[in-house]
Amino acid sequence: MTFSNLFSNSDLPIEVQLSDLNSQYWVGDTWSIVGGKAVNTPSVESAVTVSNPEFTTDTTDWTQYNSTISRVDSETDPGSLSHGLDKWCLKLIDGGVDARATFGSLSTTIGSWYKFSSVLYSPSSNTDLRVGLVGCGTFLASEAYGFVRSSSNNIWEAANISFLSSSVVLYLKLKTNSATNGDVAYFDKIVVNKLSLPTLSRLTNFGSQYGRLKARWSIAEGVQAGVNMCVDNPYNTLNMVTAQHNRTNLTFSKRVNGVVTVFFSTAVTYVDNANIEIRRAPGTNVFQAFYNNAQVGTNQTISDATIIDNPWHGLFSTDSQNQCSDFSFVSV
Repeated sequence: MTFSNLFSNSDLPIEVQLSDLNSQYWVGDTWSIVGGKAVNTPSVESAVTVSNPEFTTDTTDWTQYNSTISRVDSETDPGSLSHGLDKWCLKLIDGGVDARATFGSLSTTIGSWYKFSSVLYSPSSNTDLRVGLVGCGTFLASEAYGFVRSSSNNIWEAANISFLSSSVVLYLKLKTNSATNGDVAYFDKIVVNKLSLPTLSRLTNFGSQYGRLKARWSIAEGVQAGVNMCVDNPYNTLNMVTAQHNRTNLTFSKRVNGVVTVFFSTAVTYVDNANIEIRRAPGTNVFQAFYNNAQVGTNQTISDATIIDNPWHGLFSTDSQNQCSDFSFVSV
């Protein structure tokens, strides 16, 4: 069986678009067709506490490193309202290598997906263009969970990072991302939310656990998209195989009863609108990951009983900025 969908230019729900194609249907209410592309806006399961996220009275709970941090009135410094709950924001002045402000006690659940959001401002008076970076990692010197830079000067921009937690305590980092001492970046409106796991997927029961599953993705910086194969339950996605890209690495993993095992996370040059693919040979438990039509990493033998017989396959995305233009599954 071959199933393919080049999403139309209609803004109809995906169920309507696919209801007449091979009697297939999708499960996943947070997905829609926008401008001819499949887009996901995942649901928030719960908010994660971040102390002093708006810098309303001071910079308490944020630690400076090779930098000087202060609370300032955004209407006068930098001269543009930050659009947080009030006018106050964090000013970060570069004072050396890896200049940053750090929040060091973010409590998370291992194996859960999160979204870290902020607004940042890069003044054009800096020596380095477009300074400012938000990052998240397991230790102070790492942005292992991703980072987002500013893309423009003299404007407040939204920055989003989505990440799969592998630690119960994480660090949030706000950085100048500059090579020049004295350059400045501004930050405000720090928010961290735990995402609802089932809403990250859009799945179809193909009646076969073997085949080639691929989707063509345009992916935003700092977030992930890809495909899920052999998912057990579209309403409670605790078992599956996932291939995903974040514009830096192609990551191949399995989830067994909610516990994630990463087989590899390999640097692969990002290509806009490239295919992300999982292949499983007929009658075997051998899975392969592909990006832009080339295999990444080594073959993986996955024999978990909670995965190998599952016929649900489909899309994966952690952010509404990602766009999927094409999807196909060929059973073998």
